[in-house]
Amino acid sequence: MKKHKDADVFVLDARDLDTNRSFDCIYSNKVLQHITKSEFKTSLKKQKDLLHENGILFHSLWRGDKEVKYGDLVFVYYSKESLINLVEKDYEIVEITTYKEIHDDDSLYIILKKK
Repeated sequence: MKKHKDADVFVLDARDLDTNRSFDCIYSNKVLQHITKSEFKTSLKKQKDLLHENGILFHSLWRGDKEVKYGDLVFVYYSKESLINLVEKDYEIVEITTYKEIHDDDSLYIILKKK
């Protein structure tokens, strides 16, 4: 942060997003995969509360249908279908796409608009 000393940066826990701030957009890159599916569902509801009208979410995750633990660290993988089921009630799906990070179609991103 030496270059951008006036940057407005703060740390939030993705499980509870404890802040009184609101946002136009919330972005994460392979962060939400480290919380349980139940915590992810709660986080998505909280994110909706934090977004301005017509706010946007952009999240990337590992693609698949499994949960893996490495010590205390969890990796939850999502399919397009499981993500759609999680979000379709509260968000308009702008785009959901698979992409290659390491192997073909190993990742996906989803762009959502607050309903």
